[in-house]
This record gives sequence, C-alpha cells and structure tokens, in this order.
Amino acid sequence: MLIDDLVFLLENRGDFYAKGVCVDCSEQVNILISRTEDGGVKINGGAIYQPDAHMSYDDKYVYKCDKCFNKDKKIYARTETYSRVVGYIRPIKQFNDGKIAEYNQRAMFDLSTTPPLQAQASAL
Repeated sequence: MLIDDLVFLLENRGDFYAKGVCVDCSEQVNILISRTEDGGVKINGGAIYQPDAHMSYDDKYVYKCDKCFNKDKKIYARTETYSRVVGYIRPIKQFNDGKIAEYNQRAMFDLSTTPPLQAQASAL
C-alpha cells in the first residue's frame, strides 16, 4: 500500500486494522495501522503491499504476516499455470467451475519411477 493511501485513511478513519490472508503461508493477518507521536505511520502485525498490474493478483492489496515478512520482504508475481484443454492451451485461471473440478481430479504420474515398457512386456 502506498504511504500516501495510509496517511489519507488514518486522517479520515483514525487507527484501523487491515485484515487479509498472508500471501506466503495463507494464515490470517490482522495488521494494525496507527499514527506515531511524531505524526508518522506505524504498522504492526505484518506488511501490506499494492502489487503492480502485471503480478496477476486479484486483490488490490496483498498481505504478509510478520513471520513471512521477516523471512523475505518481497512479493513476487504469481505464476500462471497453463493446461491443454480440448486441443489448445489456456490458463487455469480462465477455466469455468466444471473444468477446474476436472483439472483438480487429474492424476499425476512420475515417469521416473515407472519401469520401462520392455521390462513390463518381458514380465508377461
């Protein structure tokens, strides 16, 4: 969040809480934003970010809890997952509810642990 936005909100509302979910660990975050005695802005309980449009966040603001903020103070662009659906590739974010349910039911296979086809054929 831009500091000017925080100052504006503090002047109009007074001290307030920003509530959200930590972008890293998905824990609930309650951030207290208040004024200091010298007129500055004090933030307790985590961090608030206003991501750039290219970062693919749906929300206007992104939150981090104190623990995650102390590990890494940066936020990163979301990675978009693409999948082949009926002959063409689309981002999963654009799937309808039925296609998302179908995508979540897909089974993933680890080919590195599967025996080669020749070994399977000779075993028959």
